[in-house]
Amino acid sequence: MESCNVELIFDHVGHFGKFQIVLYLICAYQSISCGIHYLSSVFLSVIPEHACKPPGRVRKAIFHNLSAWKLEDILALRSPDEKDHIIVELQDGKVWELTRCSRTWRENMSDLGYIYSGYEFNTPCPDGYVYDQSKWRSSVVRRLNLVCEHKWYAKVIQPFYVFGMLLGAIVFGYISDSFGRRVALWCTGIGVFLFGIASIFIFDYFSFMVIRFFLAMAASGYFVVIIVYVMEFIGQKSRTWASMHLHTFFAIGVLLVALVSYLAKSWWLYQLILCTLTVPFILCCWMFPETPLWLLSEGRYKEAQGIVDTMAMWNESSSCDLVKLLSLDVSGSRAKNRKGARKLSLADLFYYPDVAKRTLTIWLVWITINLGYYTFSIEAIRKREHEYLYLFILESQYFEDSDGFGCQNCFRVSICLHLYLHGRDVPNDYKAMDTVHIAVVGAGVIGLSTAMCISQLVPRSSITVISDKFTPDTTSNVAAGMLIPHKYPDTPVPTLKQWFTETFQHLSEIAKSAEAVDAGVHLVSGWQVFRSVPHEEVPFWADVVLGFRKMTEAELKRFPQHIFGQAFTTLKCETSAYLPWLEKRIKEGGGLLLTRRIEDLWELQPSFDIVVNCSGLGSRQLVGDSTISPVRGQVLRVQAPWVKHFIRDGSGLTYVYPGTSYVTLGGTRQEGDWNLSPDAELSREIFSRCCALEPSLHRAYSIEEKVGLRPSRPDVRLQKELLVQGGQRLLVVHNYGHGSGGISVHWGSALEATRLVMEWIHTLRTPAPMSKM
Repeated sequence: MESCNVELIFDHVGHFGKFQIVLYLICAYQSISCGIHYLSSVFLSVIPEHACKPPGRVRKAIFHNLSAWKLEDILALRSPDEKDHIIVELQDGKVWELTRCSRTWRENMSDLGYIYSGYEFNTPCPDGYVYDQSKWRSSVVRRLNLVCEHKWYAKVIQPFYVFGMLLGAIVFGYISDSFGRRVALWCTGIGVFLFGIASIFIFDYFSFMVIRFFLAMAASGYFVVIIVYVMEFIGQKSRTWASMHLHTFFAIGVLLVALVSYLAKSWWLYQLILCTLTVPFILCCWMFPETPLWLLSEGRYKEAQGIVDTMAMWNESSSCDLVKLLSLDVSGSRAKNRKGARKLSLADLFYYPDVAKRTLTIWLVWITINLGYYTFSIEAIRKREHEYLYLFILESQYFEDSDGFGCQNCFRVSICLHLYLHGRDVPNDYKAMDTVHIAVVGAGVIGLSTAMCISQLVPRSSITVISDKFTPDTTSNVAAGMLIPHKYPDTPVPTLKQWFTETFQHLSEIAKSAEAVDAGVHLVSGWQVFRSVPHEEVPFWADVVLGFRKMTEAELKRFPQHIFGQAFTTLKCETSAYLPWLEKRIKEGGGLLLTRRIEDLWELQPSFDIVVNCSGLGSRQLVGDSTISPVRGQVLRVQAPWVKHFIRDGSGLTYVYPGTSYVTLGGTRQEGDWNLSPDAELSREIFSRCCALEPSLHRAYSIEEKVGLRPSRPDVRLQKELLVQGGQRLLVVHNYGHGSGGISVHWGSALEATRLVMEWIHTLRTPAPMSKM
């Protein structure tokens, strides 16, 4: 019985009639389940971001510049590549450092700084782990805690499943040849359903792995057998495209995995939905006939004839007599010798060199294709964003019709889809996006410079500056505006130097431009003198300012009460001109200035996507920051146009700063004093001290008193914070607490705040699934 003569059967009964169509659709439908289970195990084994569970309820969680009220909110924003610990403060006041696999107790409960040098006690995770639920609400990894020392258990889920696929293809391929295609389909179809359902109710790892192994065998065995089964019922004219589109139904199963993973809220519901898709096939598979070709190979001619007659009836065509039809190539001795024929085995694939070569080639192609397929599929799932979309479009490329649409056209469409997806990976500051609405609270030099920086660097942003006071009624209007930075106890010097350098460079460019006069920015030279040799004769900012050097003995003779001095040229920023200039630039960029008193940041939600808090002392009320306090500063503004050089005492309390319109004399540093009224006695003391530095000031006139409250803090608060209230989220960036050094570092801190805003925008532009697994 040669294959060419077997094809004559389909010339009589039809190559792809009603009978074949119904059978094909039923079998193809079950192929969807194969696609489902092939990829579902990848989703089940994803290891979510996690941390060691603290021994109590969390009051606050901190990760570098990010803080939140819930530990899960920090985990949702942490990258898998970040290895640093998370600091949590519990309701009982205890402080813990949490890593993914351990937790460390801090003896000093008042220290929430990220760098800690006190006594610590490290323990493992006896209370389990806290998992990021923003992407995976439930998974096998979370349910069985397959992380840390047990994470290799999670990593073998998929390889073990693939091994089951390999074994299932071999076992059920053998069953199909030995006992019939129908028996193999019954076993695999029922197995896919039963083992899929059983895996939902297994609560220990090893039982789960055994069930999934048999599920893999059944799914793989079905897909191998069904191709042979369907092809033996379809004629040569339709066999090529029919076999190709069985894979299309497989791809539909994978698409359903992506869709159900996007919609399902829990792992068991996810599995239940996918497994119930097998039910229609279970109800129909009992009616499947055996293939006539297998029956003929087994000598069961009568049964084969019955199947052929049924096919002809369904297809409304003429049947044929198989014995007469096939007698063309069957000798009379065939039936006699059939029982003595040698049974073929797996070894026969390697008996002849040419067959062995083809076998190995097919195996190599199969391994390569599957390796690439699963690699791309797993990488799509492991992406931190758009993972469902990536997987969905990846599998959509199966829908090829070389007869109708054409492989070349499919290729072109695939390339366009890939370009679209890769385009989504371009950083947000380079791609078009919907307008993001940003509120900047505070209209001092920090608030206005931050608003201007965001306006310049963040495309498609709508900026609104909100404050109850604008220039000339802000604390910044009282500042002298000299760029001479000072240290903050808890701010690293390299960070401070970077901010100062960026600010100095920014203002230098303005000073060189035609905007210099309007902005009130200009260079000024002078001296900083000391009554004793300072600990740092060369300060950290010496290489940023211009012409820094130690004063000569001849220069020091001008200041008889001082023994050491530094001469340099720096920049002065006249805030009376600089703040209006910033406001003008913000308005030109499309920004708005809104006079309004904000009592609570939540007032700005949902009108604004992101809130930048530059409220200075207002943060005591707005965000409950008790570490920020006022440092009262009183200065004098006098007319002394002959004074051209600045003079600053090393203590920073006495200074003479010449400007374009007046000379500023200072000052005071009164911590915790909220009094905004000038003190006449202090004014006389300030004037006396400044005259000691520059005797010519005795001739100064038009003396004006000014008082400002500097927002002082141990360190500048420059960080993101996620506020959560009643299920609502408010994205906040804090930028305040600069004290008397705000002018010196305002642009550098504005750049850092803008970078944090762009990180929040990236979060906003990352679509969150409506409900996750």
